[in-house]
Amino acid sequence: MFSGDPYSVSATALEESNICFIAKEDFLNMIDTNASFRNGIMRELSKELAERAVFITNMAQKSVRERLACILLILKDIYKEEEINLTREDLANYVGTATETLIRLLKDFKEEGFIEIHTRKLEIINKDGLIRLAGN
Repeated sequence: MFSGDPYSVSATALEESNICFIAKEDFLNMIDTNASFRNGIMRELSKELAERAVFITNMAQKSVRERLACILLILKDIYKEEEINLTREDLANYVGTATETLIRLLKDFKEEGFIEIHTRKLEIINKDGLIRLAGN
């Protein structure tokens, strides 16, 4: 919205969701007329940018095995008590590896007692082990 370029990422809801729309003109008007709102947006964008920079740096320096452990921990926080429900292709893309490599690593993680696999869904059963593996 601020750059004027189309957003290059899409999303798919994994569960029933309510989506709200705010017209660009209305949003930009709020930014122009409400200093508290503008400052809050800048603060959130700054935090998100800093988090992304740390994430990218960490992921670039980690092995695929460590990256998978990190991603599983992030997904655990998102899914909470639910099992992680992503296709192997989506998970491989998120980790930044080939699907075949991901499948092999998931098998290894299962054999090492980090996860359980229920058809397409993953259950984290050793979060502390994944934290150690991820180097967090």
